[in-house]
Amino acid sequence: MDNFLEVKNLHKSFVSGGRSITVLDKISFDLHKNDFLCILGPSGCGKSTMLRCIAGYEKINGGKILLEGMEVLKPSTDRMMVFQDFNQLFPWLTVEKNIEFPIKINYPELSKYQRKELVNYYLELVSLYDFKDFYPYQLSGGMKQKVSIVRALSLNPKLLLMDEPFGSLDALTRYKLQKELLKIYQHNGVTIIFVTHNIDEAIILSNKIIVLSQDPASIVDIIANNIEQPRLPGMPQYGELWNKLTLLMGLDKNVEESAALTREEIN
Repeated sequence: MDNFLEVKNLHKSFVSGGRSITVLDKISFDLHKNDFLCILGPSGCGKSTMLRCIAGYEKINGGKILLEGMEVLKPSTDRMMVFQDFNQLFPWLTVEKNIEFPIKINYPELSKYQRKELVNYYLELVSLYDFKDFYPYQLSGGMKQKVSIVRALSLNPKLLLMDEPFGSLDALTRYKLQKELLKIYQHNGVTIIFVTHNIDEAIILSNKIIVLSQDPASIVDIIANNIEQPRLPGMPQYGELWNKLTLLMGLDKNVEESAALTREEIN
């Protein structure tokens, strides 16, 4: 199978205080079409920077990013991004008009009726048809994120990039949106790269997981996730993968060190 996305020796650095700081160091991986990749790593390790490089928002300092053999040099509608921030929607437009806006700009050949049909399709997909006349301020955080996701999908991107889109949501809303996203992924077959620092989220959503180190970010491991859906914490394979990811991220070590310090304080 040919590679859909190729990231080759990606290097990204920033200049601060007169010195160069490396954020991403020799990052290399491949994705196939319809993969769901989760990038897992500690906060501040460069996950979002990597996503912005793939989106074309950040200039890279070395290496190459190829999408279907074409080098990524700038942003494009073939790579759409959904952010963590709830305020991605135009506050002066209704839900319906927020989804329609990019369609109208990018597909001027479509009639008003065709645009409406397309918008209604996506509203039904995320069960928001009854809220189509609402404005963003009238929506919950989870509903705003659903609108942001289908607005990005309405342009039929080759690659959907998601930067911790559920990170600020409560646990129940997060779980519901994970199920919604899996439904969209299975229905549309879009290729997704999803950034998270939540191990459970990575296991539930992905078919492939990349674990990043910190300072600078490099790939610790690339893991295939073949657990059958729906994935539940009580499944033996789930627990095995959770333990493996915990070790790869160094969380067991941190817990042990914290416990050791506590014992010293007590003594």
